[in-house]
Amino acid sequence: MGGTEIRGIELDDSGTTFICLTANQLRVWDYDDGTCKGIISNLKGLQVQGWDFRGAHHDFSDEETSILRMYGAILNDEDAARWERLMAEDEAFYASLEEDDS
Repeated sequence: MGGTEIRGIELDDSGTTFICLTANQLRVWDYDDGTCKGIISNLKGLQVQGWDFRGAHHDFSDEETSILRMYGAILNDEDAARWERLMAEDEAFYASLEEDDS
């Protein structure tokens, strides 16, 4: 990883994937063949989760579009549907915690 300090490694429940955390990246690796399945970079200050760009004029590159989606930006109707589903799941989770407390 280019000399970057590894802060943690965790194997998933299935034992087929592990996650490697460094100061600025989270990498997902296939345990069996050693290939990297994905990288999430920590871009300080990028806070676009839930922002709706569908009506905005933009000329994002493929890389910029990928990064924005990774951080939760809404760029099309499919992104909006995913966001709404995730927020409903989040709301249900927190509601279940409140029920457990009573």
